[in-house]
Amino acid sequence: MTGTIILVDTRLYFEDKKIWGDPEVFRPERFIGEHGELENASSVISFSFGKRNCPGELHANIVTFLILTALLQRYKISNPVGQPTPRQDLKPGLALKPYPFQVVFEKRK
Repeated sequence: MTGTIILVDTRLYFEDKKIWGDPEVFRPERFIGEHGELENASSVISFSFGKRNCPGELHANIVTFLILTALLQRYKISNPVGQPTPRQDLKPGLALKPYPFQVVFEKRK
C-alpha cells in the first residue's frame, strides 16, 4: 500500500542466540580478529544494509570514534562511590534507551 511505513525490530536480531550465542554478555572481542581487524561487520545492521543503507554511516562512525576517544583521553568515567552498577537492560519503546543512571567524570592529569 502506498505510504505504508515498515519498521523492523532489530532488537530481535541483536538478541538472537543462534547468531550471537550469548547476546546479553558484553564481549567486544567477538568483532575483533586475531590481527586487530574488524570481523563480523556484516552482522551489525545499525545503519541498514543493501543499496539503501545509510550514506552517513562512515561519517557517523568517525565522529563517534573521535568524540569517545577525546572523552576517554581527558576523563576517567566511573560510578559514584557507593552507587550500584547501572542496570544492563534497556527501557522498551519505539527506541530503546537505558534506564537513568549517574556517572562521575574525573579530569585526567
